[in-house]
Amino acid sequence: MINAKKRIKKHKSRQRFSLAQKIILSVIVLASLIVIIASISILFLKPQNHTEALINKMATDYYENYFYPNFSSSKGFQQITNLDDAMAKYHDHGFSPVKLRQLLLYDNRKNDQYRKEVTKYCDENKTFIKFYIDPPYKKNSYHYEITYSCNY
Repeated sequence: MINAKKRIKKHKSRQRFSLAQKIILSVIVLASLIVIIASISILFLKPQNHTEALINKMATDYYENYFYPNFSSSKGFQQITNLDDAMAKYHDHGFSPVKLRQLLLYDNRKNDQYRKEVTKYCDENKTFIKFYIDPPYKKNSYHYEITYSCNY
């Protein structure tokens, strides 16, 4: 009989939520999720982040698949006997800056698909990419700096 009373007390001590409390709790949880998702979206999907990622993607593609192959296959590059001395100026001062417009138009307008997204915020004639070649002067040994002219 004592066990029966304990069971009854345990059962009664469990808190049951009324329908109104369940609805309020659901609304609070849902609102919290919306705020969290919106915050994450704003943080990661900013136009600036997306635009800069596209420009970086185009710059990498341009250097590795267009500029370096053409530069390294030139007669002057192939005749260099001391590569370190010849490339030192490009390592220190970089190549001539490349306009964003050139990244969009090179290789039969290869990146034309990004034009609307990028030029919505950035001026294609005033945004520049400057490439610097790094030792050992191979296709993947380089870095670049981007001078943005963008309005976000």
